[in-house]
Amino acid sequence: MAGELDKRILSDLRAGKSSEEITESYLSEGMPSEEIDNALENALEKYQSTKDSSNKRNRRIILSKEILDKIAFGFSNHQVVNIIFYLIGAPFLLIGIITGLRNLFSTGTSLVISDVAEKKDFSKKFISSAGIIFGFSFVFLALATAREWLWLFSLAVLAGSIAVVPYGNLYKRIIQQTISKQRMGFVLAKIASVGTILTALTIYLGAWILDNFPFEGRTIGSGKLLFSVTGYVLIFEITAICFILSGYLLSKLKETDSGLKKKWKSFWSEKAAELKESMHEMSSIPYMSILLFGSVLVSAIQIVTSTFYGIYIFDMFGKLFLPVATVFAVGIIVSFAGPMITKKVNKAIGLAPMMVFGSILVTFMPLTLLYNKELGSISAAFALAIIGSSIVGLGQALITRKLLSETQKKKFFRMAGYLSLIPVLIIVLIGAIVAQLYGLDVLFMGAIIATLVLVTPTYFLLVIKANKLAKERRL
Repeated sequence: MAGELDKRILSDLRAGKSSEEITESYLSEGMPSEEIDNALENALEKYQSTKDSSNKRNRRIILSKEILDKIAFGFSNHQVVNIIFYLIGAPFLLIGIITGLRNLFSTGTSLVISDVAEKKDFSKKFISSAGIIFGFSFVFLALATAREWLWLFSLAVLAGSIAVVPYGNLYKRIIQQTISKQRMGFVLAKIASVGTILTALTIYLGAWILDNFPFEGRTIGSGKLLFSVTGYVLIFEITAICFILSGYLLSKLKETDSGLKKKWKSFWSEKAAELKESMHEMSSIPYMSILLFGSVLVSAIQIVTSTFYGIYIFDMFGKLFLPVATVFAVGIIVSFAGPMITKKVNKAIGLAPMMVFGSILVTFMPLTLLYNKELGSISAAFALAIIGSSIVGLGQALITRKLLSETQKKKFFRMAGYLSLIPVLIIVLIGAIVAQLYGLDVLFMGAIIATLVLVTPTYFLLVIKANKLAKERRL
């Protein structure tokens, strides 16, 4: 009888019931309190032991998944994918169109997923499947490259841009559910530091593979065991295997349920009403259009220029991947320290100079590509551009905080994402047309001028308005 009661109480604990609820439940059945207490003590001991073991297992799975992800992202980063797309005959216009659509699909999916996740649970099976689908998109990239099928390459990139969103965004929620708050900071910091180094190393390794196993293939083996190996097949297949295994590992994590069961139909009707109301409210807020203009312009310029950085460096250094890897590995490492540097700059010089300084730093990369074609200078310029981008991002947040109330700020960030989707796409397409018709030199010069003539004055104006409004509120 006692053993049976232990099992029942253990089952209740796993179902999320508290000790008080369990005790009251069994007392109402007429069981002796002493027998309940003994059984509860035994069950709690077993439950805690199982929970500790499960948490350790979850941490091992998460660490393994993160390692696989960092390896995969290092091998097949966006620059490598764009360069291979370029090598199989894609014109700048098509590369720009696919980049714009990829941003539209990934950002749009991210916004919808984030909103849905507030009211509905996504199963780990759904998230795991998204990771596996993302992995298979690289199998199709390898096939498209071998056949030089631009249409298949384009579809695979776009499919991957959608699949990676639930795989990445919703995975963060699983981490929060499976790791205790006490260990969360330590685990995430460890993942970030190790992941940064691992990604930088795999960027280099991927570049070495691509340079040493070119498109025409390299014959390896001896005697009758001779076969041709190409670098793009190796990196795409390694990436695919890593993401597929990572998605499989994700399915092995213990699933939790927060009780959010909102139906899709009711969600969409509520969301449409919410967006309509928010748009009406935001249209009456002063400086809303200027805030949105600055945000859209900065995002679009960074997207369209970064799309072609890798291709430009690849052509500049004799069609080798290693110089590209050097520049972007430095960027990966610097991005880890970017937020810390940004906060120090803000404290040292204030908001207005910080925004001007950040905008100027962003132009260092295209400016250096045009006028100082040394690998060391380009790597340093890219590092400074990463810091500049981080500074501008923090500045945007600080300006918004000063201009808008807490309620308005939440609505602005939610609405800005949706409202900027099409304008960003249009500007990216314009940039792609410029690149196609006039070349990358003209595109980069246009990006420099647009940043200095449009972006910098816009944010300087917003800083003045924000400081003036802050003074009025204090009075």
